[in-house]
Amino acid sequence: MAAYNRVRSVIERFCKGISMASMAIILAVTFMIAIDVALRFLTEDKAILGTYELTEVAMVAIIFLSMAITQIEKGHIRVEMFVEILPPRVKSFINALISLITTAVAGIVFYTSVLAAIEGGTSGKSTSVLHVPIFPFTWIMALGMLALTIVLLLDAIDCFVKAIKGPGPARL
Repeated sequence: MAAYNRVRSVIERFCKGISMASMAIILAVTFMIAIDVALRFLTEDKAILGTYELTEVAMVAIIFLSMAITQIEKGHIRVEMFVEILPPRVKSFINALISLITTAVAGIVFYTSVLAAIEGGTSGKSTSVLHVPIFPFTWIMALGMLALTIVLLLDAIDCFVKAIKGPGPARL
């Protein structure tokens, strides 16, 4: 039990760290866009080359590095209309099954993103204007999906324990 809680704590700290990286990227993109807009306004359409492209690839990091912390904080959209009326143990069991299904889907996305990153590293795919390689961002996507998959699996374990033990703390 203590080992499980330590693992969960390490995973949560890691997810907070990668979400901080996501926030730093948001800040950098915000400044880049603001400077780009100011330059367009002040210098008659002379702007930062590749702002659109850099924003596109940065969005991959922004989104995927923040998904796991959003799951930890229960910030993802959930439809609980039918589950709310069920007894707590049944509700926990259904939540555990949903978490397992979601874990499987996230795991598949993680696996395919690793395959895409490996393929992208050898194919030389890049953006059209700045020629920024795509494969590092595919690895970032894989990292974010791995973190999300682990968090979802831990959530499923918590829900199964809650379904077995009954109401109370969800942690082991």
